[in-house]
Amino acid sequence: MTTTQAPGEGIEQLALRTGKDLQLVIAAARDLPSTLEPLRAKRARKRVGLAAGVGGATSAVVGAGLIAANIGFWASIGAALGLASIPLLITLAGGGVAFGLPRRKSRDPERYARARRQVELAYACFTRMAEADGRISDEERLILRGVLLEYPLELADREAIQRADAAQVLAGAASFDEELRRQVLQGTWMLAEADGVSSEEEALFEELCGELGLRGEALEIKRRSRDHQAALNDLVTAMFRACQQVLAPSLGDAPAIDFLEGLAQIAATPQTRRSLRNSIRGGFSAGGVVRSLDEHGEAGKLYAQAMNGVRAVYGGSLSARKEARARLLELAESSATGAGLAKKICADIDALFEEALGAALRASRAS
Repeated sequence: MTTTQAPGEGIEQLALRTGKDLQLVIAAARDLPSTLEPLRAKRARKRVGLAAGVGGATSAVVGAGLIAANIGFWASIGAALGLASIPLLITLAGGGVAFGLPRRKSRDPERYARARRQVELAYACFTRMAEADGRISDEERLILRGVLLEYPLELADREAIQRADAAQVLAGAASFDEELRRQVLQGTWMLAEADGVSSEEEALFEELCGELGLRGEALEIKRRSRDHQAALNDLVTAMFRACQQVLAPSLGDAPAIDFLEGLAQIAATPQTRRSLRNSIRGGFSAGGVVRSLDEHGEAGKLYAQAMNGVRAVYGGSLSARKEARARLLELAESSATGAGLAKKICADIDALFEEALGAALRASRAS
């Protein structure tokens, strides 16, 4: 993924697009403190006057890098595939925010080889499922192109996967470890649900479970897929409500609506996405947000997404950003975590946002 400035695009529009690019970075991070630690280290080096480069060594590590027009499908399928177990790097350089595995196989050849096997098997299963009802929908086409073709493998490996015969890949699936096969089947079921499950897709899923040696687990695999959906929906909803409260004075304005619509898209199911979009202008109570901060297992992500919304929506308006940040810290002060943690996370998101925005500006000047 890259963030570049379109011709005639002002800083407000570029900031909004940068914030939308970072929405999933925040949502997907397996461990937000570890994700943001490189940014803290970079700031510490700056304070003592040391050079601080941006790249692999200072990149933030996230659990998944899945982006598309229908981002919810990507996020949920990525979780089902277990892609969060494969470290991806956010490299803030050159063209903007870029997601990818380390390109050198020698860094961890076993991990890379497993990722390649997983993608190869997933591509074979996904292709079969996408064609099961006689047509490939736009949603399925996005998933096939994005989750698989754009997954960070070397170009030669991606091309080989596209050329491989699906029947041969499936025939050799028994050599893949059981958890890998289970994860691929979870992702395959998510793909089937992307545009509604047909009887043909239902029958094919049972067939694929048999071919991958997991016929008796079909119901359990479906259940696990839906658990992923529920967890993602809960996280996105909590983020959405926190952002609404912080952006409350601007909920009727186009930038806030645009940002929140993008955040709603991360939800795993169409029903949740619709529900959130329909409630954009309604706002949410401060008490409800504080309860969410206290009760949610990933409160740090809620703070981070809210600060990302502040930077994205208010663009170059420093006074509006200050007021919104004050609202966020007031919420944090009322919660069990307190304002101290929120201040640190806000500073981290500021640093991440500035890196991404700066890279986008540099790319626009170079083009």
